[in-house]
This record gives sequence, C-alpha cells and structure tokens, in this order.
Amino acid sequence: DISEQKLDSIMESYNKALGVNCKFCHVTSVVFPGTEMDYASDKEPMKENARKMMRMTIEINKTHFYFNKEERPEYLNVVTCRTCHRGEPFPEQ
Repeated sequence: DISEQKLDSIMESYNKALGVNCKFCHVTSVVFPGTEMDYASDKEPMKENARKMMRMTIEINKTHFYFNKEERPEYLNVVTCRTCHRGEPFPEQ
C-alpha cells in the first residue's frame, strides 16, 4: 500500500544498512534466469528472516519510543537496520 518509489527507497536503505544487494533476499526470475529478479517469490529463506527483522524493528520503535500515531512506524528514524548491522549482513553478537 505504498508507492513504488517509496518501496525502492526503503529497499535501498536495507541494502546499505546490511551491505548487500537484492540477491541477498530475492531470487532471479525463472523466465529470465540471471537477468531479472522475481521480487514476489518467497523461495529465498533470507527473505522471511528479513521480514521478521523488519517486524522486530517496527515493534521496538512502537513499544519503546514516542512516535506520531498518524505516521507509519516503519518510516520512523529511531531504530533501523543500521543500528545493529552497521553495514554488515550479520550483526556482531
């Protein structure tokens, strides 16, 4: 329920925060292997892990930080992927 431009911006922020590219969570198209991404596919297990991490971040922001209830929590700049990942695909423990 967001614009393609906003979605692309969010995805690019994930790429930068984790130091990865789209293939980290998405698979290539079966129709055009290696040339186009199949963004709708859930075949890559990391995609579901990424979703869990997004939900976790949203929940942290909703629970522990003040936010404007008229603005969607995923648009806040409080806790982000970069907070823990710092440009790495897997954060230090």
